[in-house]
Amino acid sequence: MLLGLYGSEPVSISIDLANAVLFGSFALTGCGAPVFDQCNPEPALALVVIAIWLLACCLHVFATTAELRVLVGTGIVTAYTWAAAYEFWRGRDEALVSRWPAIFRLFAHGALFLLHTPIGAVAHVQPGNNVALTGWLDLLSVEALLFTISIAFILLAMAKEHTEYRHRAAARTDPLTGIANRRGFLEQTALSRRSAAGYQPTAVLLSISIASS
Repeated sequence: MLLGLYGSEPVSISIDLANAVLFGSFALTGCGAPVFDQCNPEPALALVVIAIWLLACCLHVFATTAELRVLVGTGIVTAYTWAAAYEFWRGRDEALVSRWPAIFRLFAHGALFLLHTPIGAVAHVQPGNNVALTGWLDLLSVEALLFTISIAFILLAMAKEHTEYRHRAAARTDPLTGIANRRGFLEQTALSRRSAAGYQPTAVLLSISIASS
């Protein structure tokens, strides 16, 4: 909506504020990714990025240099997108099927978003080559729209799977000691029997504690 006001409203509103909202959304994605691994998010970092961008837009050199603005903008989006992908990859010990599509989609979007920088540079150097450049920019715009829709569904599926995984883990673990309860023991026993059927070495350690009166 803000970008659609370009030409009728000042650039500070139609371009600078629109980009600030865009960067803030990606920053929230990157800062919120640790929530899946029970880590505290840092939403204040998103506000810092917005403030830095708006302050930089007040500088004459930054405001009048399109290449610099594109470089900084793509760097912000790519950095936070890859940061979210890294957070999901770092917590891969929690076996979630939807984790890998999220990692791939975030990494791919960050990589494709980097194309904005060379494409913008070519557009500045070769202003007459508009057909190919317009096609590339249209392709990137469509990819950005598909990314927004796909990552929303992927993260919803990931959140649902994450909750189910936690519930299953809690059902197999004793809350006091953190070791497997009866249900968890029976599941591990079933896995051990299947391993033994495949001629894999299997061992069972039994510890008995007798309390003295």
